Amino acid sequence: MKKDELLSIGEMSKLTSLGPKTLKYYEKIGLLEPFFIDPESKYRYYNKGQLYQVILIKKYKIRGFSLKEVKSILIAHNPDEIMDIYQKKLLDFEKGIKRLQVLKKEFQERVGVLKNLITPPQVAPDQGIQFTELPARWIIFIRSVAPFNHFLISTRWLEMQEYVIEHQLDISDNYLHIIYDNYTKLLSEPLDHEHAILLNSKPEKELPFIRPIPKGLFATQTVSGTYENSLPAFHQLMRSISESSFETDGPVIRLFLTPYLLKAEPGYYSIQFQIPVRKK
Repeated sequence: MKKDELLSIGEMSKLTSLGPKTLKYYEKIGLLEPFFIDPESKYRYYNKGQLYQVILIKKYKIRGFSLKEVKSILIAHNPDEIMDIYQKKLLDFEKGIKRLQVLKKEFQERVGVLKNLITPPQVAPDQGIQFTELPARWIIFIRSVAPFNHFLISTRWLEMQEYVIEHQLDISDNYLHIIYDNYTKLLSEPLDHEHAILLNSKPEKELPFIRPIPKGLFATQTVSGTYENSLPAFHQLMRSISESSFETDGPVIRLFLTPYLLKAEPGYYSIQFQIPVRKK
């Protein structure tokens, strides 16, 4: 084939809307190799039949196939190999659909939170106390003895996000703060506490930074406002427990109903206290 019957990399780029860098990357991974490379100038040339190959590459990319999968399809020698690739992709699609369903539910919940931020519900300290059975939950956690502040929350959140990315964990949008020391001294001295993110389901493998919160009975109270606003509600909740037939059976859990990075105003949150209790 004569050189003037071939397409230069510039002409191939113009016809396919693939940049020269993309074409060279496709060459590097063996997806679309030039028909001819001039040994002297190193210019790359493609034959016109390779336009159809680009059409196939784009078709499969639009359908969600990775470049590695596209390459496997293009070099497949029989329909059985292509069918195996398709079946694996179907499984990926099913997982993706389930993940989107989870995300849809989360965003519906977030819409509800945003509506409350527009008109935040103010819960009086002596109202809304309940004793509630809660199911077992799984969390990513980092425990330390340290002062509580927004810088610490941010750094812990970033650390936990690295765990999520590395291990492909399915998390919710719920941030938890678990206090093992005196809650009333949260802002005045270093405390033993955990920063945690709630998982959507039990993980498939054991990891040192994941643990369950066992199911059980919890005394709960929801309150909106600053930390200082939460203290009367906390004291009332502890009095309600002491005056009941129950006693505390674990640390104080604060479940943030307002996403950590989405506050109505600085220092303002909607949280739910959850304190595990047992019969006296």
